[in-house]
Amino acid sequence: MTDGGARRIEPNRPSATISVFERKQFERAVAGTVVPAKQWNAIAELDQTLARVNALYAEAGDEIKQAREAGYAAGFAEGLARAQQQMAQQLADLNERRARVLADAGSRVTELACAIVARISPEFDARSVVPPLVMHAVEAAQAEQFLLIRVHPSVREDVAKGLGLVRQAHPVVGVIELVDDESLDKLSCVVVSEAGEVRAGVAQQIEAIRIALSGAEYGAEHTE
Repeated sequence: MTDGGARRIEPNRPSATISVFERKQFERAVAGTVVPAKQWNAIAELDQTLARVNALYAEAGDEIKQAREAGYAAGFAEGLARAQQQMAQQLADLNERRARVLADAGSRVTELACAIVARISPEFDARSVVPPLVMHAVEAAQAEQFLLIRVHPSVREDVAKGLGLVRQAHPVVGVIELVDDESLDKLSCVVVSEAGEVRAGVAQQIEAIRIALSGAEYGAEHTE
């Protein structure tokens, strides 16, 4: 600075100030009275660098946005899959409980029916219920070449005696195998074939009880 107030630019001092601002992207501003020509080259190089940085900044922003959207989508899909899995598990548990309750109820109905019949006809033998059930189940699967009949061990002997009649009634069946199954109640039977299994339900059990009761009454009438 001179005494008269006129400005003089020192050759060895910087004659301009450069500022860089970042507002979502970088910008360059130059503040100064005189900018030497040789410094414009550096400024131009700085502008190119800032342009590349801004491009990378925008690209990174797009990638972050895409990653965020993908994360939201993945989180939604994962949450939906987890909800579907929980719902499927709850439905499976519900069906299992329903099947268990129905099985217990069916077994109880049959037991009550047998108890009532036993009071009406002391000659009634509950074991006579299973052979007709086996016949009914075999009829439902008579087109198969191999049958596996599962019964409770306590009624196996009575069922085995009636297998001859089963084979005569259904000669198409090649092999009939009888096995014990302690998981079954004494008045149930299951016939297994390649196509699946046939399980005697309560209706068939009650019908078999009715038939057995009729036989018991008939026998009692002819022994008197």
